[in-house]
Amino acid sequence: MPGLWAQGPKREAETDKRVRRAAVGFVVLATIALVAAAPAAAAQPTRTVVPGQPVSHFPAGSGCTFAVTAYQTPGSRVTITDFSDGTHVTDVHAMHRTIVNDATGATFGDNQEFHDVEWIDPTTGLLWA
Repeated sequence: MPGLWAQGPKREAETDKRVRRAAVGFVVLATIALVAAAPAAAAQPTRTVVPGQPVSHFPAGSGCTFAVTAYQTPGSRVTITDFSDGTHVTDVHAMHRTIVNDATGATFGDNQEFHDVEWIDPTTGLLWA
């Protein structure tokens, strides 16, 4: 059985083209894979989930001029995500919260659902929202 190269110069040239195309294709795919993998190799964000307390007390002057107690439903939480570039993301989920004035008993129903993104410049320490 004759070898691959024994089939003549035309066949040899076609084989060389195929090998070169395959090599170029491999280089292109490898480059794309490396470029796509670079962000994934970067430092992953630090994520902290703080579960909400069912009952929280806030003395006068810490948000209101009077003392209040806040009651939250189970599942309320604050998720804080810090990225290596200084980006700080806060997600709050505290639905069906009731705030009670400790002196008068007056109530206020509150739902908190928000997403806040801020960036702290590492060189100046300034906050950009």
